[in-house]
Amino acid sequence: VLDRRQTDAVAKEKDIALTGNVPIESVLKITSDNLADLVVAGAVESLDYVVTKKTMPSGREVEVGEGFVEIGFRVIDVNSKQVKFADRVRYKYTDEDLRKLSDSFVVNRAGNLMMSDAANRIGKQILEAIYPATVVAVSGDTVTLNAGGRGIIVGEIYDVYALGEEMTDPATKESLGRQEIPVGRIKITVSNAKSSMGKVTEKTGDIATGAICRLSKAAVEEEKARAKAAAPPPGKKLKTDDLF
Repeated sequence: VLDRRQTDAVAKEKDIALTGNVPIESVLKITSDNLADLVVAGAVESLDYVVTKKTMPSGREVEVGEGFVEIGFRVIDVNSKQVKFADRVRYKYTDEDLRKLSDSFVVNRAGNLMMSDAANRIGKQILEAIYPATVVAVSGDTVTLNAGGRGIIVGEIYDVYALGEEMTDPATKESLGRQEIPVGRIKITVSNAKSSMGKVTEKTGDIATGAICRLSKAAVEEEKARAKAAAPPPGKKLKTDDLF
C-alpha cells in the first residue's frame, strides 16, 4: 500500500539526499519511486441525505434523516491494465446507523460519516476479494489468520475454503483462480494488528494451513433470523405523551 498524501515531506527528504552529504546507496534508494501494483479507480455516483419532519401522536414534530451512498469502482492491474475486480455498491443509512458511527446522540456531518463508512466497507470488500485472509496455523480448534486490524473484527464469522485445482477460462485462457472447497466455519476471538485467531464452529473437511477465509454472509443472515425468532412478543404500545 502506497501513501501519496505526504508527497511534500517525501520531496524534502529527496532534496536532502541530492545535497551530496549522504552515501550513494541512500541516494539511489530515495530517488527511485515505487509504482503501485494495483490501483483503485471509481466515482461517487450518488450521495444524498434527506431530513423529513414526522408528527408524533402528541402533535410534536421531530426530524428524521435517511441517507445513501452509491459508488462504482474498479481495481486495475497497473502493468497489464487488466480490471481485476469491479463492483457498484449502494449503502443506506438511518439516523440510528449514523449515531452509531459517530458514537454520538446527534447526527453531525452526515456526508462525512457515510463516505468514511462506505470507504471502509469497500476497502474490506476489495481485500477479501483479491487478498483473502489465509490460515497460517492450526492448533486443535484454534485457527490463526494472516490478517487483523480493523479488517478483522472479534465476533465475526468466516467460512473456510480449501484451495483446489487452478481454473482457466477456455476462451481467453485467463486464470480464474483456484477452486474454493468449503471445509468449515470459524468465529473470530482475537484480532491483533497483523494477525487474528478464531475458533472452529463447524467442520466439513480438513482445515489446514493455506486455506482461505471469507466473511460469511450466510452466517450473518442466520444470526439475524435467530435473533428475530428469539425476540419477545411486542408489549403494549405506549402513546408518546406517556413516555414523559
